[in-house]
Amino acid sequence: MSQKSDPTKKIWQGALVLTVAALLTKVLSAVYRIPYQNIAGDVGFYVYQQVYPFYAIAFTLSIYGFPVIISKELSNRFQQKKDKEFLSTYLFTLTLLSISGGLILFVLANPLAEWMGDPLLSAPLQITAFTYFAVSILSVLRGYFQGQNRMTPTAVSQLIDQSIRVVLILVLAYVMMTLGYGPYGAGLGAVTGSVVGALAGASCLLIYFRYHKREKGILFQLRKVNKEYIFSFIKDSLLFSMTILVLVFIQLIDSLSVLRLLLGNGVQTEAAKIAKGIYDRGQPLIQLGTIVATAFALTVVPMISRAKSLGDPKEAKRKTELTIRLTVAFGILASVGLAIIIEPTNHLLFTNREGSNVLLVLAFSIVFGALVITTAAVLQGYDKGHYAARHILIGLVAKGACNLWLIPIWGTLGAALATTMSLAMIAILNIFSIHQIGGTARVKKKQFIGLVFTVIGMGLVTFLWKTLLEFCMFSVELPRVTAGLIALSSAVVGGVTALFLMIKFRVFSEKEVSVIPVFAKLYSVINGRRRD
Repeated sequence: MSQKSDPTKKIWQGALVLTVAALLTKVLSAVYRIPYQNIAGDVGFYVYQQVYPFYAIAFTLSIYGFPVIISKELSNRFQQKKDKEFLSTYLFTLTLLSISGGLILFVLANPLAEWMGDPLLSAPLQITAFTYFAVSILSVLRGYFQGQNRMTPTAVSQLIDQSIRVVLILVLAYVMMTLGYGPYGAGLGAVTGSVVGALAGASCLLIYFRYHKREKGILFQLRKVNKEYIFSFIKDSLLFSMTILVLVFIQLIDSLSVLRLLLGNGVQTEAAKIAKGIYDRGQPLIQLGTIVATAFALTVVPMISRAKSLGDPKEAKRKTELTIRLTVAFGILASVGLAIIIEPTNHLLFTNREGSNVLLVLAFSIVFGALVITTAAVLQGYDKGHYAARHILIGLVAKGACNLWLIPIWGTLGAALATTMSLAMIAILNIFSIHQIGGTARVKKKQFIGLVFTVIGMGLVTFLWKTLLEFCMFSVELPRVTAGLIALSSAVVGGVTALFLMIKFRVFSEKEVSVIPVFAKLYSVINGRRRD
């Protein structure tokens, strides 16, 4: 068979394109918040983060939830040579949903802002509502192309959307602050950039569709709508999206409750907004920390599904166990490392060290958030995605209840504890379910002990290095530069130490790391050629 006609290779190449685009988008989505906070300040950051979850829901549904289900159905129908006009059903359904969602958010913006405790958030919420109007085009066309194994249009539109959005957010925020419109003006500029980015992504897909449309019969006609598909389509899309939206839902709960609870417990309005903005500094740190887990999640589902389809449950179990161990190892090392250097990191990224205790607690959300993403993907691979959705609902209820309980006692530190505990609950429930369906193998005692020694060793070396640098540089008159040197060098020292100790204590066997050339070479240098 020629290389050109190999469908399997085409599928894997397409999956790689989407994976790279998803990771680049994730990095962009996390990194831009840091200069934005530097431009708009903590109050400006608070304004943007209050409305961000409403944008993120529309964005995630149009990238993952709806297109995945549409592409799966479209692929099946191509193989069965059935009528492809069922796309009319999905376009009709999503048009109704997106317009309804946008109008509801626009109309309810005033009472929603009042509920949040800040009537000035009404205008940013109303602008955000326009993002929903692009969801139907984004979702249907992405699903259409992906169903034909044409991943490039989705990847390109995704990158155009996010690139334009990030540039406009920073430029408009700077312009609004320079012109004297303050943090709320910066927030308006930021959400406007998000809307323009979504429209640019939709325009890109329409151009691709017009250029590539060669098949006859791809007609979006109201008379072709099949009502039987609508309910199952919405249900499947929402179940799939919930696992990806878990961090967004947690942010939404915080948007609806943190400021209100702070004000209700006697905190002055301006102080409460600043406290919420400082608390929101943790979001880009969590997102950056879970990027590796997102990469695992994007690859683990097809690996497990393939092993299952080949009738090899042992291989599926081995892939699951390795994925979870990788997630735990990298997640806990990232959490502990960040917790140790959180003060200089906070100063470097966000201009001061305010709220470092809150960010220290949120640092441990990285390991649990990473586990939630990965274990949910594993359950998807075993066709048990509804388990993950159920656990997320339980965790979100727990998050809301813990906010009500802890914020009146400890303020935003209570909100950080609530986030970490709720993610830990979801992760534990997911792991228990994976164990129940026979998806996990027994972890070797030697590897577990090796990980413990690795975390302790990395933590001690990083702490001692950071403490030594702080002692040597205490008289330097450039505090942010000093903080940057301490944070970055400590991160490098900690990372190198963790890598050395993981290999030395054989946290992963040489066979497991043999697919990574550099890692495998280091393994042989440090531990010799002997295989486990």
